[in-house]
Amino acid sequence: MPNHVHNLGLARLSVSSEGTLSTVVDQFSQTPLQLHRPLYLEGASYPTVYIKTPSSGLLGGDEHQIDINVDCGAQLELRTQAATLAYPGRSLLQINLSLADSAKLVFMPHPIILGANSSLCQKVRINLGKDATLNFGDTWCAGRVGTQELWQFTAYEYLLEIFQEDTLAYREQWRIAPAEVPLEHPILCSDYTHFASLYQFGESTHFAKSEDLTDFKTKSFEIEKKWSLTKNGNNIHRRVYKVDQSCQ
Repeated sequence: MPNHVHNLGLARLSVSSEGTLSTVVDQFSQTPLQLHRPLYLEGASYPTVYIKTPSSGLLGGDEHQIDINVDCGAQLELRTQAATLAYPGRSLLQINLSLADSAKLVFMPHPIILGANSSLCQKVRINLGKDATLNFGDTWCAGRVGTQELWQFTAYEYLLEIFQEDTLAYREQWRIAPAEVPLEHPILCSDYTHFASLYQFGESTHFAKSEDLTDFKTKSFEIEKKWSLTKNGNNIHRRVYKVDQSCQ
């Protein structure tokens, strides 16, 4: 966690259901985070809201906190506009998602790019009520390929906790520090540089027509490995990618 927080970015959003229509009942944001007005795309009965970051990422000393609450029976799709770059220095990203009974949320943000000399701590806490449906994507890459800065970040600390009806269903925690611990071992990162995860809890299909942002859709990369974990009707999908040097 940053020793000194220079910029506290806040994004707070609550959605409730009125019959078959889901509406935003509370919305607040504080720069360097911004929430766009709700959109009802293609006549949908639920809102789509974009989170914007004018600074294009996390500066040293930044703390970004995203708090999303979806009430009973309500639906929401949350999107980002572009990748988030972690700049030099230490920063914190805190994401809290709360879904009441039968609520539905799709949130698949663009990747986090770990820039040279950056140190990012990311914490995600998700609370799911009975029959709640979650589609949450989490992708990151080890630096900007075009500027030859792969694996030049200082550290990436990560904690994810998913609760279903107040019971811990999944927990993941790790810390990557390229200069401290070699990452070339096959059970660590090997020669892969881009990592994508998709967490599907509840119903297995998206209720929204959202592009699957866990895929890096470019000819500069090739999918090398993918695997899935299924338990109690929940699915976790993983994919790892590496740079195709012939395209550089």
